Amino acid sequence: MKIQGIGKDVADVYIQADLARLEHSLAYFEQPGYTVAEVPIPGLNVVVNGRLLPQRVQAVKAVLSRFSFRYTVHAPGRTNLAYGFHHEIERFSLTRAVCRHLYNRRSSLKILILN
Repeated sequence: MKIQGIGKDVADVYIQADLARLEHSLAYFEQPGYTVAEVPIPGLNVVVNGRLLPQRVQAVKAVLSRFSFRYTVHAPGRTNLAYGFHHEIERFSLTRAVCRHLYNRRSSLKILILN
């Protein structure tokens, strides 16, 4: 298998839903030549209580589209399908967070949700 790119994760504890910090992180990762960026679902506040927030997604898309990275998504870190008080919310959130790809350079930003 041929390596398709080398990337870095955007720290959700750093960006804390601040899109200016997301943009700063991506600009910083661009400098050494990274080609892939992993974006955190929790740090972007695009999913709240298992529901996708379309306006927030549009705002994040606007930032991501300014860069030529290929993107991957880091699912919510506390997702636990084995047990938990909010099992249905966690299951719902996980199914919405599993993406095949986020960005295709030849077209607009895409999110493929698998159920």
